[in-house]
Amino acid sequence: MLFLAASSLENISIGDAGIIALLGYATVFAGLILLMIVVTIVGKIFIASSKRTAAKTTAKKPAAKKTAAKKPSAKKTAEKKTTAKSTTKTAAKAKTAKKAETDAEE
Repeated sequence: MLFLAASSLENISIGDAGIIALLGYATVFAGLILLMIVVTIVGKIFIASSKRTAAKTTAKKPAAKKTAAKKPSAKKTAEKKTTAKSTTKTAAKAKTAKKAETDAEE
């Protein structure tokens, strides 16, 4: 049957070829639109089911106790800053000493 359709399309006018091409494009785009609709619907179904599952699991768990988070004291924060500064100063001194030794050797 395919050969019969192919033989009838051997000598067609430009207008007929244009109509056939447009029908082909329309078919492809209609298929793509249907595919997008299906994917959107399936996505909404999955989102709804995951929300439902999350609601069930949170309903089953007992409420967790809330504890106040301790803020670090100002003294500890200051100690961390001075430690970081002294480490940086020590690294800079070591680098300067190493450079001096390299210059002395040359």
